[in-house]
This record gives sequence, C-alpha cells and structure tokens, in this order.
Amino acid sequence: MKNILTLIITYSLLAIPIYSQNYLWPTNASKYISSTFGEYREGHFHSGIDIKTNHKIGYPVYAVDNGYVWRIRTSPFGYGKAVYLKLNDGNIAVYGHLDRFDDKLLPYVKAEQFKQNRYSTDIYLSESDIRISRGDIVGYTGDTGSEHPHLHFELRDISGKPFNPLNSNLRVKDYTIPTIKEVAVIPIGKESRINGGVYIQVFKVKYLGDREFGLDDTIYVSGSIGVEIKTHDTVSGLPNKYAPYGIQMYVDDNLRFITQYNKFDFSETRFVNIDRDFQLFQDEVGRFNRLWMYDTSKTIPFYNNSQTGALNLKSGYHDIKIEVYDHNRNTATLKFTIFSGQDYSPVIEKCEHDIGRFRVFIKRDSIHSYKGFFTDWVDKYGNKIKRALVSKIEISDDNYILNFVSHEPGEEILKVSAVPRQSNKIRSAFLTFSSSGFVDNVSVIPSYVHNPKTFLCNMTFNKAPRQPRFFLQSEESLKEIPLIAESPVRFVTEPVPFSWWEDAFAYEIRLPTEPVNIIRKAINFKCITPDRSNTITSKDRVLTATFGKNTVYDSLITWVEKAESIHVEGGERVADCYKIFPVTQPLNSYIRLMLIYPANQDKVEQIGLYRWDDDEWNFINSDSYAEDETIAAEIQKLGTFCLIRDFTPPVITDIFPGNGGKFRQSSVKYLRATVEDKLSGIKDDTAISVRIDGKPIIVEYHGVKNYIRYKLPKPLNSGSHTLVITVEDQAMNITTAVSKFLILNDR
Repeated sequence: MKNILTLIITYSLLAIPIYSQNYLWPTNASKYISSTFGEYREGHFHSGIDIKTNHKIGYPVYAVDNGYVWRIRTSPFGYGKAVYLKLNDGNIAVYGHLDRFDDKLLPYVKAEQFKQNRYSTDIYLSESDIRISRGDIVGYTGDTGSEHPHLHFELRDISGKPFNPLNSNLRVKDYTIPTIKEVAVIPIGKESRINGGVYIQVFKVKYLGDREFGLDDTIYVSGSIGVEIKTHDTVSGLPNKYAPYGIQMYVDDNLRFITQYNKFDFSETRFVNIDRDFQLFQDEVGRFNRLWMYDTSKTIPFYNNSQTGALNLKSGYHDIKIEVYDHNRNTATLKFTIFSGQDYSPVIEKCEHDIGRFRVFIKRDSIHSYKGFFTDWVDKYGNKIKRALVSKIEISDDNYILNFVSHEPGEEILKVSAVPRQSNKIRSAFLTFSSSGFVDNVSVIPSYVHNPKTFLCNMTFNKAPRQPRFFLQSEESLKEIPLIAESPVRFVTEPVPFSWWEDAFAYEIRLPTEPVNIIRKAINFKCITPDRSNTITSKDRVLTATFGKNTVYDSLITWVEKAESIHVEGGERVADCYKIFPVTQPLNSYIRLMLIYPANQDKVEQIGLYRWDDDEWNFINSDSYAEDETIAAEIQKLGTFCLIRDFTPPVITDIFPGNGGKFRQSSVKYLRATVEDKLSGIKDDTAISVRIDGKPIIVEYHGVKNYIRYKLPKPLNSGSHTLVITVEDQAMNITTAVSKFLILNDR
C-alpha cells in the first residue's frame, strides 16, 4: 500500500502541465535547441529555450499563434533586439537576439529612436497597432545582445511568469538519457560528518549499463546531510549539454525530494544560487543540482515544498535512488547506499612510557568499538615511512591499549588506523612524540571554510604539534573548540554555532610545551542574518560594506582582508585591494560597498570601483562623493575589489568604409566599426556618437561583440564622404576616429 501511494503522489507531481496544443515552431532555422528552460545563468534562471540557427543569422521568425505585437525592445545587451507578442490565449511569446525586425515593426522603432535620439528603445503598443496571425514573420534570427547566433524563445503566462515552452505542444526529438557524473554530500549541521569529515565530499559516479549509475562504495554519515548531483542531459549527435527537466530522490523507496522545471516568477529568479550549489561552482568542482532545500522559508517554484530533502537518517543502512529525466522522459537512475551512525574515528586518550616500551590508550565504548588496528610511522604529511609493530593489544572497560617497543630517532609521528565493527571504513588518528625545536620555530597558516550551515577554521602547521588546542576569545569568555586531525600538521575545528565566531575578536592556538606556546590572531568576523541589517569594515576603515535586510539567503559569516596587488592594464590602482569573504557564498540581493580614495586626487572622474573576476578587472557602476572622498556602488557578489584609475581611451578599429578607400555604391550598404574599451568599458549606446558628412545618425550598438553598424536607407551619393565616430568610456576618456572615403558610381 505504501508503494502504491508513493507512485500515486509521484505521478501527480510529475504530470506535465500543458499550456497550449496549437503553437507553431517559431523559426525554420532548425528544431534543435542549445539551451533549455531553467538552466543556470549567472544570478538567474534561463527563462526560455535557445533554438539553434546553424551559426548563421537571417532566418525568419514566426508568430506562434494569433495575437498582436505588445512590446518591442532594442538594447546593446540582454535580449538585444526583441519582440513580445500577446497571443489570443493570453500567453506572451518572446523572441530575443533578433538581427532585424519585420518591416511592419520598423516604423515604430525608428520613430521612437528618433524621439529619444538613441538606439535603445522599449516600446509598448496597443492591441490595434500591429495585429499578427499565426505564421506571420515578426523578425529574423540574429546575435544581438549575444555571443553567438541563436533564437531565444520564451512563453509567459498571462501574469508574466515564464513557463517551459516544451510544456506546450512544442517538442524536440531526444532519445538519450541524462548523464550523472558525481554526487556531493553536504554537512548541514554542527553534528554532521561524511566519512568522518566535516567538509563537503564529492564522489565519482560510474555507468553500470541499462540506464543505471552507481558508486564504488557505501557513504558513511552522521547528523543532517544534503545530497546533490552533477548531471546534464544530451541529445544524440549534438555537442550541447542541457539541464535536466526533473529530478526525484527516494530513500528506502520513500520519495524525499522532487524538482521539475515548469514555471517561475522573475521575482524568484535569484533563487538559482540556492537551487544549484554556488559554493561548489566557485570552487571549480562543477555545477551541482541541490536535492535539499537550502532554506525552507524560500519558496522555489520547481520544488514540491512538502519534501525538504534534508536527511537525518536513522542508524543503519539506507538505499538511495535518484532519477534524472529530460522532457521526453528519458530517465537515468543512480543507486547507492548510505550508512548512518555516529562518527567512530579513534580517539587517543593518552600515551604512557615505560622502560623499553610505550602504550597508547584508544577510547572504547558503544560507538568507538573496533575489530582491528593498523599502525605506521609517518611523515608530517601522513605518508607512511614504515610499519609500527604492536607487540600486544590489551582491552579494558574503557580502552584498547596498544603496546609498542620504544621508538627510535625519526619515529616521531604514529598513525593509528582503526576498523570499526559497523563497517570496513578505516578511520585514523595521529600521535606526535617529539617537539624538538618546535617552540622557537612554530608557524601556522590558517584558512576558513564556509559551508552552507557551518563555519570552520583550517590550520596547517610547519611541524607536527602535540595535541594543539583552539580557543575563541570574546569580551565575555574564552571558548574552546575541539580540533580534528586530518594529518599530523593539518587540523580543522569542529563546527560550532555562528554566534561563537561573531562574538570573538581573536583566536588562540595553544601548544602543550614548556612553557605553553600560544599563537594568537585577531579576527573581525560578522554574522549577517536575513532579518536585520549589518555593516563590516576593513581594519584600516577604508572599506565599508553594508548588508541590508534579506541581502543574504541565510546566516553568513563575513570578513574583510587586504588582498594582494593585481596588475592593471590600461590603468593604475589608486589604493589597496580588499577581499570580502566568503567568495564561495552567494548574495540574495545588492549590498552597498564604499571605499575612501586617497586625498588630493585629481581627475576623480577617472577613478572607479572594480572587481577581480574571471582573471580580469571588471568595472562596477559607481558614484563618487567629493565631500567625504568616497566611491560607492551596489554589488551582488563578494570578492576582490579595488579603486582603479582608467586613463586609457577607447579604441576604434575596423572602420568601414575605411579611411582613404574607394568603394562602389552597391558595395556600401552598412557603415561599421569595432569599438572597444579594455577597462571601464563603454556604458551603452549613449556613449557613442556618429556623423556622416556632418549629419548625426543613430547606429546600432552590439555591446557583447563590440561593434556598431548603420544600415543606409539609400546608397551614398558618388563623391567624397566623411565618417566621424566618437566613443566615451565610463571614466570619461574619449576617442574620435575619422574616415574619409570616396564613393564611385556603379556605372
């Protein structure tokens, strides 16, 4: 009965909503797609499908049904040239990246451009202006606002919410199952462990045949966890990788999570950063789909919100089954096993030395119960040097007692590996005997890991310490956080509540030497929560970042440090670089960033705020305030920031017709040029002015591909002509290029 109910619930959730059965395919370019609905785009969900146009432009674009032209847009970025149709059934059809509009739309565009004296327009029409019938041409495919030619096609419902076009009668041929590459298991509580560790762990998936995938081994966990998968869909014969249409996860045959990409609201599009795992992508591990709710207060429209997906499993073995399917119900199945139980890593409680021997006491209780031990002498990185021979193992009520002969010089680090009775998964602990020279030469490199629900400090020592202890110091107390040894020189703090870190102004690492050696570091962490505003500042007070309410998805530990200097091509740094952490965690909305620039700066208008991203400096639209010598901007992504002066003007190249050239009338149908700026960039079409023979013209600006063009309404007269192009970047550097050319009569 339970399985029957599960099937009924599953099929009711997976039913594909059909919004129309009578749409025409929107172009004759092809019936292949390069992207599908709900795919990840930086900061938002992809709201339509991208139809392949054979790497060409100029294919006709058709009205998919009867209706009228509701909206026309032209822009250097985004959808480029776009047409919005209101269909008779109430839905809206959107066509983006067009090369040109149909002739019946052009008068409206030209009139608005002339009125605004610029290329960019956003025109709303009435129902009676341009009526269209199914199959009418509304434009031609292109690449405006895009890197490559294709047609972006959307369907939106009557309230403006985009829905999956493949949920209509529109279909693509696909007989290939999705591919599942990896599984990530996420610790989402302070008690969570994955194979004994406190970090996210990723496991390779292998194809077993017959549409089924698996793992090589059981995954051992304790506490609350989330499961995620790296997956993509393919179509036979095409190189593209697509997001799946749906994913469902079962635990012991019980449905625990389901997502299906049907419809969303544009107000929900930022949730893409918690639907996919932003942290793993930033760490260059890959793009993973979450199969658990990052925050149950955020209603993501693709989920069945009665199932959170977070797993806190009973002790024992559990069967996990994940099904990934495309819109044609080609389904791939991943099966693996999780064992849930308390962590059973060995705990070395003490070491006793006698003449000619030493004894190591390992904790023994209902959790720490072992069926065997392996012991080795290792180097400081945990690499085996040679076997450490156990002469005898004694068992008391509280301990396993391992007896060894006395160690020799060079035998300073003992690795004790234990095999738990619950499984064959080996766990290890380390014991360091010597601290010779350690007191005067101690050093440690700290780093931090911000998992979705926990915050950790990693420590790497230059030498293997004996039993280091870690303390957080606040105004009220000195709190000890237990340490987990990952190797003789690498340790990590156990997860603790975020509030412990927020209240602390320093941490101490204490080493049990004589006298006690203390390593101390000042810290300035802030815990940002969605329900209140907060501010962080750099130590020198130059940088201030203000987080308003709901600027974070969930609680976030953040801090600021000075960053290493990075070369600036075409400009110069006017201040230090700063890094706002954690760069692996996303923001829900904009925060305000303000930096003080050095006094007595000339040409302040050339100074802007930049973020280092994808190995280059990217300008952030910012404002300067002379009264307090600051530059401020709104940012949606943490990272490295700097104030930079851009003193290099834009570059204008590839002008056609070229300077000094002679051209036949019939060969000059367009005026063209490439316009680029390497640092602050060209803001939009208002930063470009063009004159032909002294007369201003409104040119198209393709911001992604850095070119301008102007289609001549009629051939140029024979004789001499002068083309003047002026471009201004966002630092107010200006370049003017002049091309004087001769037009020859075709006869």
